[in-house]
Amino acid sequence: MRIKDLFDKTCKDCGKVFKTDRKNAYICPTCKKLKKAEVNKRQCAEVRGVKIKPRAENKYERETDALVAFVRLVDRYNKEHGTRYSYGQFENALHNRKIRIAG
Repeated sequence: MRIKDLFDKTCKDCGKVFKTDRKNAYICPTCKKLKKAEVNKRQCAEVRGVKIKPRAENKYERETDALVAFVRLVDRYNKEHGTRYSYGQFENALHNRKIRIAG
């Protein structure tokens, strides 16, 4: 009985590192199962004549994107004006109208 070599691969979908005995593997087993289930669901719906809506964006992803954008805004403001506002200080100054952002 031959023992196969294991390769450390990074999943193209989720970025998780996984071990496999296949050189050409590029998706982890979890993502592979999710994709297979999604394809099966779509095929069954096509047979029944039902339209499937695309997967909605996760609410937390939207919030994280907005937070990252706001932090970038704070960093840009600090560079341009030579200040050192933290997130909370910047939010408070905006709320109290001590500073204004041209939008």
